[in-house]
Amino acid sequence: GWCAVSLLSQKGDGFGAGSRLLLSATGYTCNGGAKFRRLDAIQWTGLVSEFGTGKPLAEGIPLTLTLPVGSAKCWALDETGARKAPVPVSVRDGKATVSVDDRYRTVWYELELGKGVVAGKMMFSCRIVYGGGRRRNAIIPNVLPTPRRETRRVR
Repeated sequence: GWCAVSLLSQKGDGFGAGSRLLLSATGYTCNGGAKFRRLDAIQWTGLVSEFGTGKPLAEGIPLTLTLPVGSAKCWALDETGARKAPVPVSVRDGKATVSVDDRYRTVWYELELGKGVVAGKMMFSCRIVYGGGRRRNAIIPNVLPTPRRETRRVR
């Protein structure tokens, strides 16, 4: 398995107090109905002629992010970037911790940093629990916007 986690400043103003950040956590993503072929015991590949035409699917990545801030707020975002649900944030010893997983049915989250950010010392930790043990990461249907198909008449 694999995943990509990114934390970006939404306005490009850094990670100071009052900053809004975009957290994204993505894993395998494909169209519904896509067909795959096993390459070996670990690897799979998509069949070039069978990309699928169903609604997009994305793997939900469970992770815990700890930031050196005295307070923060977090929201799960929908595919348009609108807030759809608050995500609990715990604060302890001057660090804010947020945990996300497939229950939020998204791959995007907004973080708003409160007071207590130490300028120039923005180090954060991220713990990813990736498909280990008995639990497999869930596949989230309809998490990505379905591409619009346009038909144009040519004269």
